[in-house]
Amino acid sequence: WGTRLEFKGEGGEEGGENKDGAAGPHVFVNYMSIGIDAKVATIFDAMRNKNPQRFRSRLGNKLWYAVAGARAAPGTMKLATTCSLSVDNTPVPIPPSAKSLVLINIKTYMGGTDLWGRDKGES
Repeated sequence: WGTRLEFKGEGGEEGGENKDGAAGPHVFVNYMSIGIDAKVATIFDAMRNKNPQRFRSRLGNKLWYAVAGARAAPGTMKLATTCSLSVDNTPVPIPPSAKSLVLINIKTYMGGTDLWGRDKGES
């Protein structure tokens, strides 16, 4: 399968390019995300790098992740107006209320979350 994600320019016009000027396919194994969850992860990473001594336990990290989520919530991007998505050259509409876009090719996400709600015995 193939996926192409294109960012739109300032006024919503098509044809955004990568930072290096290249626009082309990239291979990934795992997942890629843009939107609120990526913003939360970026804030969490900055907090952890600034104060690593505060991030020593799994429960503590989850609490700090919640703090990062609270900081990220205001001013989330509107994905439907800032990017477009095509899968196998077929446009896929992004709902106007979408806060994140996750491209995933593994069964789980974010520490084991099953986005499709399948039982563990299903494949």
